[in-house]
Amino acid sequence: MGELLRLALDTIQFAWPFRTIEKWERGLYVVCGRWIWELGPGVYPIVWFFCRVIPVNMADAVLGTSRLDVTLTDGSVLSFQAMATVRVKDAMRAITAVDEYATTTQELLAAVVSDKLGEVNAERLEPEKRKRLLGDLRRWVSEETEPYGVEVVAVRFSSFVLRARVHRLLIDQANPAMW
Repeated sequence: MGELLRLALDTIQFAWPFRTIEKWERGLYVVCGRWIWELGPGVYPIVWFFCRVIPVNMADAVLGTSRLDVTLTDGSVLSFQAMATVRVKDAMRAITAVDEYATTTQELLAAVVSDKLGEVNAERLEPEKRKRLLGDLRRWVSEETEPYGVEVVAVRFSSFVLRARVHRLLIDQANPAMW
């Protein structure tokens, strides 16, 4: 009986002729696979099989990286985790320019921060000079995510260990050419 009720509710939800866009979202109105216009908050009619509304969350989101180890120019190892506050600026580009804008932004955050920290002079990583570095990292990551309609508001480190001691096995696994 429960499965029959669930099937009935799913059918009603699928065939329901209205979609709601919440106040923190924007919606893309798509007719026969073609984007027609961007919708603000409200209730919108749809003709199922022909129309659909794709909601896009416009609220700030926090994305983070896993622990990353970077070898600096002086040969020391930096171990860190980075976090970024991001927001969608253009809903259409966030949905159409890339498959999953949140996942892509998270991967770009890890790649750009690792790349730029590997090139930075080790003196800039000291605590008193790190604030300006975070501003530069925000700008660099934001430049990479801009084509996808995503803006990076802030970048922070959740962990930051300069001159970390990494087990030799981890270094060897990261660079199999050394074997």
